[in-house]
Amino acid sequence: MALMCIPFLYRLSYQAAAEWRGGEGSLDRISTPGERQRLLLSPSEINLLLTDRDFDSNDYERLLLLDENNVKKSHGATDFEINRLPVVTMSESMLNASKGGVVEDSKCSICLEELVVGTKARMVPCFHRFHPGCIDPWLKDKAECPICKYPAVA
Repeated sequence: MALMCIPFLYRLSYQAAAEWRGGEGSLDRISTPGERQRLLLSPSEINLLLTDRDFDSNDYERLLLLDENNVKKSHGATDFEINRLPVVTMSESMLNASKGGVVEDSKCSICLEELVVGTKARMVPCFHRFHPGCIDPWLKDKAECPICKYPAVA
């Protein structure tokens, strides 16, 4: 009965068909060939799972902490991945196409300055454009477009 709580303690990937096995003080999850992740539970956390009692506020805080510790961290892009993204020189035709479309395409959404003719702009796979000096630090922290959250690297 207490083991029914385990899926709530570990965020399952909606893409993964997980296979669970119990180990000594841990749970192994094998989701895809070559990928293996471990969730280590402390003895007090295992004890909490196996006791047949109502949860109190301390247990709730411990569950929240356990969940926070197992959130997949967003990794940034490497310099090599960032430099693979194209840098374009803004032309009159690019700006005219932007003006006729969405206003956010005619300016850098990070520094909010207009992209003018002759300005260098790094283009991410979703075709949003930014000043390289603005987007590069962002991509090192989060490898996604700051506007639409589309992955910036494969």
